[in-house]
Amino acid sequence: MSRLLNRNSKAIARWADGHIVSSSLDAEFLNRRLSVPLDRIAVIAQAPPSAFFDSPPPPMTDSRLRKVLYVGQFEFVKAPMIVAGVMRALAGDPSVQLTWVTAARDHHRVRELMGSTAGRVDLVDWRSADELQRVYDAHGVFLFPSFFEGFGKAFIEAMSRGLCVVASDVGGAHDVITSGQDGFLVPAGDQETSISIVRSIIANPETSRAVSRSAIQTASRYHWPRVAMETADFYRRLIDFKNAGSVRT
Repeated sequence: MSRLLNRNSKAIARWADGHIVSSSLDAEFLNRRLSVPLDRIAVIAQAPPSAFFDSPPPPMTDSRLRKVLYVGQFEFVKAPMIVAGVMRALAGDPSVQLTWVTAARDHHRVRELMGSTAGRVDLVDWRSADELQRVYDAHGVFLFPSFFEGFGKAFIEAMSRGLCVVASDVGGAHDVITSGQDGFLVPAGDQETSISIVRSIIANPETSRAVSRSAIQTASRYHWPRVAMETADFYRRLIDFKNAGSVRT
């Protein structure tokens, strides 16, 4: 099966008129590994739900900064063992609130990872977009430690609501976040650095409020009308490219 998938990927790379990806790291892979010309690749970032911009986020209070959130599927690539490791380290501080949003069927797996600290984590099932926005608004720190992401929309949802995001330097976070300014980037799998950054966010509320404000400003540049315009522009460039080739022929 892997050989067939690899063959299919090479055929797509060879014959497709163009490729739309969500991060520059994906574009680099297509160019370096599959020899797709860069002018045939468009990097178009995704965006939070439009409703996330309809109202301003609540103030970033000291209390909110002590509430740490993770939202994501329970899959290896999402690094749940890193999430659990960070939360276990924070669980010893009773002033810190920990929330993990994932499918209810996987809550027992989260408890297994959390071990003796499982009771310190508020486990929440999937929510509608409106309900999830309220969850974001109740928290101040967002964990996003994925090993791999195509884009990973949850981190920019969190940024749009002013959370201080601690993310792996992969996928969309690699392109969107300026580390230390509007969020924090760490090497994928670096649990100890993530713990240190979260503790620093909590301990330095004025600095963290500045990061929160910058996160909102950054996220405001990513919206679905922008995605539509950039996609249409790329299609137009591909059509012009094909028409120019037909004329030369």
